[in-house]
Formats: sequence, C-alpha cells, structure tokens
Amino acid sequence: MSGPHLPPRGLYNKQRPGPSIELPFTVTQGMIAVMGASETVNITLFPGATWPGVNALSAPVREAFLPSETFMIPHTGWQLNPSESDLQAGLGGVTSQVLRALTIHEGLDLLVAVGVNPLTINQTTLAALLNRTREGVSKRLILWRAEHPELETR
Repeated sequence: MSGPHLPPRGLYNKQRPGPSIELPFTVTQGMIAVMGASETVNITLFPGATWPGVNALSAPVREAFLPSETFMIPHTGWQLNPSESDLQAGLGGVTSQVLRALTIHEGLDLLVAVGVNPLTINQTTLAALLNRTREGVSKRLILWRAEHPELETR
C-alpha cells in the first residue's frame, strides 16, 4: 500500500511569478496570490476570480493593500480583458479580502474611507465584515470611537 507521492525532503519549489498587477485578468485554473507590501495583507484568487488591475482599485483600498506582485501555483491559467461585470465583481472581492486582512483599527479606517460609518453598523455584523470576534471589535471600537468624534451618531 502506498500513499501520495511526495517530493524528496529538502526540495525547494521554485516561486512562479504571475501576471502583472497592472493588468486586469481572470483566473481560469489554479490559484494566484496577489502580494501586498505587508506580509499580512495578501489576497488569493481562485478560478473565476478577477483581478481588476491595480489602477482600478479605489485609492483607500490601494493604500491599505499596496499590491506589489503576483505569484501562482503550477498549472495556473488566466485570461486578460475580463468583462465589465467581472471587473466590478473583482473590485468587490479584492476590497473584501483586504478589509478582512487588516487589523481592526485599519479595517474601521478603511470602512470610513470607502464611505461607510462603522458606528452605524451592528457590532456582530461589523465583526463579521472584519473577520473578527464581536468581543474583539467591541473592545477596539471604544478606543477607535474616541479618535473619531466626528462620526458619532445620536
């Protein structure tokens, strides 16, 4: 009986550069990682996902993410010139992944930058948007709220 074929120990898998971050593309097979300037803010594109191109990102998302390059797994394919609807879906997907990769404080700031007042959102919903626990968001929101009195709702 034999298990899956494993490469010999010590084998280094060569990094495979992906398409330019400048160009919009849709992943057709495999996966592509879009790397941000921070090791914690990277996004993963699976088949069907569209990268809209760095210049299509809103300024707040681009500044929070700072995309720098792409890498792909073996046997990955992509196609250039995605449709307008794919580009719009790609923008939403990228923004969502970036929002969930940021710290709570950074995520709250990004929400404000894209026109959403976090103080108007139920804390359980806000925690889900930020991929955090409600308790964690509640604790950080106290400090964040003190820094943003202009957003207070009454």
